[in-house]
Amino acid sequence: MPLGNGRNFGLVRSKRRSSGSNVDSNADGVPDRVEGGDTDLDGVPDALDIDEDGDLVLNNAEARAGRATAARAQNPAAFHVFSQLGVKLERSLNANAAQVTDAQIDGLVQGTTTAPPFQPIGMFLVFTLPANDLELDCGGLSYCTNGGSGRIRPPGGFDPGPSFPSCCDADGDGFGTMTASQTGPGGPEWQLYPLATASQIRSGDVFVTSRGETAALNFVFNTTPALTSWSSTGGQSGQITYPVPANSPGTDPNPLTITPGPDGSLSMTLQMWRPQRHAIAGAGEGSGFIDIGHLLWTARLVTQQTVIDCNAGYSTADPNLTANPDPQLGGFIDQARDSPADAAHTLAFTLNLSACLAAKGQSWTTGDIQLELTARSQTGGDNSSQEVMLRHG
Repeated sequence: MPLGNGRNFGLVRSKRRSSGSNVDSNADGVPDRVEGGDTDLDGVPDALDIDEDGDLVLNNAEARAGRATAARAQNPAAFHVFSQLGVKLERSLNANAAQVTDAQIDGLVQGTTTAPPFQPIGMFLVFTLPANDLELDCGGLSYCTNGGSGRIRPPGGFDPGPSFPSCCDADGDGFGTMTASQTGPGGPEWQLYPLATASQIRSGDVFVTSRGETAALNFVFNTTPALTSWSSTGGQSGQITYPVPANSPGTDPNPLTITPGPDGSLSMTLQMWRPQRHAIAGAGEGSGFIDIGHLLWTARLVTQQTVIDCNAGYSTADPNLTANPDPQLGGFIDQARDSPADAAHTLAFTLNLSACLAAKGQSWTTGDIQLELTARSQTGGDNSSQEVMLRHG
């Protein structure tokens, strides 16, 4: 029997590595070399394996040097998919902050929409395209086949736009056409809003283009990062209690007020809980929630006019955090491994907001600004973020 299967998607411990031969060296019925490559010889092709090297660290949460096919994953010309889940403070879910149910996770991931212009609140998927106007075969997934729940971001349109694939199936074959809505760091991007529950969006979901390129979701976040306490160089501090009422400090109607420190700069020290995923059946993780380690932690500041990704202004004394070597992104890489959720396991870092803004030629002297605290996979792009509103005092 191969180690990998439909339940664990290849998240298994494997000591064997491919020899490059096309034989079945141990006569177990699984060729040593699976079509497309099977680095850890678990029976799951690398293109569909969420842990290609068999070290029990998800591909996308692993540093480039630790991945057998990192070059493929980072190739801007490759077909690739990742998930994004970003919510405001009062909609945050975290298993260390408060009890979390599957029904709550479904509501978070599925999200909702408000009156036009639509504003999605939930998970969406980002596809990097090797070419424009490719058709997408979802293999019957409920959120991107005819009659399903999926909707798209049309170029220059509102979020989410029309239903997919019916919106974009000129030849009537049941497969919608992907047309890039924006350009990201990996190249042209197309976005799909599943508007589906967490049980309908799973690790291992497979997508195929009309040219035969294949991509699989490595993992999806079930919960969000969660700020547990904070302090500022201006002397302000506070704790966050979950679940967060709609008008609590840090929400849109009631921002956290911070003032500059003695040196004139605005800095905040932030203590956080990691986001979680469900334990994967058949992978030896037990049951319950798993705090996700090996993530890249970054911050973003958003005003009504500007989005600023902070690549400067970070510092920390947390032994689990090391500086991200990529100067374009900044932030920290978490060295902690995935482990059962535990409220005692926090991480902490300081963000100098003034330095972040100055690095992009910006400043903040009055009014409100949104702070996005993001945990993302190191190579795949999957991310989950919490949005906290701040006011300059």
